[in-house]
Amino acid sequence: MKSLKTELDPNNVQRTSLCQHCGASRWAYNWGIEQIKKSFDSGEKFPSAIDLHKRLNSIKGTDELPWGYEVSKCAFQESLRNLESSVRNWNSSRKGLWKNGEMVFPRRKTRKNGIGSCRFTGTIRVSNGHIQLPRIGRIRLKEKGYIPPGKHSQATVTERAGR
Repeated sequence: MKSLKTELDPNNVQRTSLCQHCGASRWAYNWGIEQIKKSFDSGEKFPSAIDLHKRLNSIKGTDELPWGYEVSKCAFQESLRNLESSVRNWNSSRKGLWKNGEMVFPRRKTRKNGIGSCRFTGTIRVSNGHIQLPRIGRIRLKEKGYIPPGKHSQATVTERAGR
């Protein structure tokens, strides 16, 4: 698998939408940590990313998550998958199955070190100078011709130094 990194050139509406998606990803990760802690305290089995996503879908549009339908489902799904893998790694290290030493339980994500990132999956198309992301639309690329045109399986958007 080959990964390519390039800078996006979004307009103000797209920039706001990307920030909302990154915030939704961070919120889902932190919400999932709280759900896992509740199940751990009650002695239940750790919920999987699919179970957490089903719970999250049930609270979308309610008072707890009124903005849930404004962002792509990818923002929630991918952060919950990342959380599931980090909890599994922590659990293996707790049982002594992790070779690289002991790990700590996953920590909450904050905006302290920047807005964060989110991963998009599904229909991601790259054409000459643009990338098409779900729920956001076509975003201009700063470097034309760097990413080969066509369909791609996933894209991760990360904010670094305000860019």
